[in-house]
Amino acid sequence: MLIFKMAFRNLLRQRRRSLLTGLTMVIGFILFALTVGTLEGSWGTMVEIITRDHTGHAQIHRKGYLDRPSLYKNFADTPELYATLAKEPAVAAVTPRIRSAALAFVGMKTTGIELIGIDPERERAVTRLANKVRDGAFLPAAAAKQALIGRNVADVLKAPVGSELTLISQGADGSVANDLFTVAGILGDAKDASEQNRVYLHIADAQDYLTLDGKVHEIALLYHDRKKVEPATGRVGAAIAAAGFRDLSAESWMEVEPEFYRTMQADKKGGDIQMLIVLLIVAVGVLNTVLMAVLERTREYGVMAAIGTSPRRLFSLIVIETGMLALLSSLLGAFLASFALWYFAAIGVTYPEPVTVAGYSLTTLTADITPAAYYKPFLIIFLTALLVSMIPALRAARIKPVDALRSL
Repeated sequence: MLIFKMAFRNLLRQRRRSLLTGLTMVIGFILFALTVGTLEGSWGTMVEIITRDHTGHAQIHRKGYLDRPSLYKNFADTPELYATLAKEPAVAAVTPRIRSAALAFVGMKTTGIELIGIDPERERAVTRLANKVRDGAFLPAAAAKQALIGRNVADVLKAPVGSELTLISQGADGSVANDLFTVAGILGDAKDASEQNRVYLHIADAQDYLTLDGKVHEIALLYHDRKKVEPATGRVGAAIAAAGFRDLSAESWMEVEPEFYRTMQADKKGGDIQMLIVLLIVAVGVLNTVLMAVLERTREYGVMAAIGTSPRRLFSLIVIETGMLALLSSLLGAFLASFALWYFAAIGVTYPEPVTVAGYSLTTLTADITPAAYYKPFLIIFLTALLVSMIPALRAARIKPVDALRSL
């Protein structure tokens, strides 16, 4: 206890120096917390956009489908499969889909499109696709030869709501798929790149059009907790295999959207570099302060050594003194960082122009108030301060009383 009392007394002896060093740590803590919080918040928002806009938290396909998508890599949409998925506690909702490429015509104008067949009611439970309809209406619950088209398709084909859309593709039986559909609604706007070239049909219409009787290409899954996607997907994969669907596999959104996931991981590494720069600034500030304090108290440490204070106690005194300052600074930093994190979480900062990442737009910089936004800065600041203090502490521990008393 005596060492702790002496360490605390030493902090108060040079209040200005302790204050400046503490402020360096406080500012470093806040910057660390904001970096962690905004990275988690921004990418959490992007993951929410991607998973709730279209992909879901995971998808089920025939094995190998994601590597080389094909009209023929389909599987039966059976009640037994849905019953297996319903038994999984992590699964909140599911929806089947069909995918194909096609040519779309309106009059003499044509463009290539991505054709997607959906179950309108189940799709509402998994994604927010219905909320992206800007003109017209979402697909009706029953098949009615209606289509939702992306904004770019509507602009290229000059196809307003109510126009007649001709689709040409290849059927699963090798025939030419050719049919007419009425444009029920238009999705997104010019800034929503994710829906630009898509055309959605009712899944029954899509199955009839592509001669995929009772077959689908994927089932999208929505989980109760998006932060537990990987373990949940592993359990779903094991469950469908155990139920006899061994030709199917479950993939998380990270596998479905690999480009976005790689971008996210690269950006997080960029955040680590930012934190490293702040870490170096804090480390230099702490090292400079502690080293100056040791040099100024050389005579004092010499006297302590002369009266029998062991080198270990001198070393501990300086390290504990720095650790106390780091602890107090971290507590203050956590308190102040809470206000900054709350502001970014509740209000955020709107970008002047939307930022597009892997085809998805982010309009607001937000933060996520997570335990990592507190414990990561604390561990970094506290451990860095302790490590940096060891250099001058070793110098003090090795001091010779005679040399120290001669220094002043």
